[in-house]
Amino acid sequence: MPKKDFAQELKEEFKKGNLKPSQLKRSQSTEEIPNPHLTVPVLQKSKSAETLPLQPRLSEQVKQLKQDLVFSQNTAQNYLQRLQQLEPELDNLKAELKTLQATNTQLIDKNNELRLQASKTLGKSEPINKALSKRLTS
Repeated sequence: MPKKDFAQELKEEFKKGNLKPSQLKRSQSTEEIPNPHLTVPVLQKSKSAETLPLQPRLSEQVKQLKQDLVFSQNTAQNYLQRLQQLEPELDNLKAELKTLQATNTQLIDKNNELRLQASKTLGKSEPINKALSKRLTS
């Protein structure tokens, strides 16, 4: 297909509204289009790929994972030992709390008894106080 026919066809398609201006690009002749089968570009490492560290070998990864496992096991063992130490302390504190609550209840009961006795005593002494105050005022 000659260039003029192609250009004419593009103009006609553009007039029909089938093409947008952004779709029109400078066409290349077949001589200018590179054939990927004829030339193979030489691949080069990028600079960023050169600076990347090499993956650790599998044996190093296994060694690191074993170290992590030992560390986690030691941490878990320490937590277990600390828990076993704290459980008796917790039991002692619970028992002490129960004792204090019982003592508090007894003290409240005793306080209420003393108030009741005091109010009874005050009730009995009120007529005596009135009589004494009358004697003093007269």
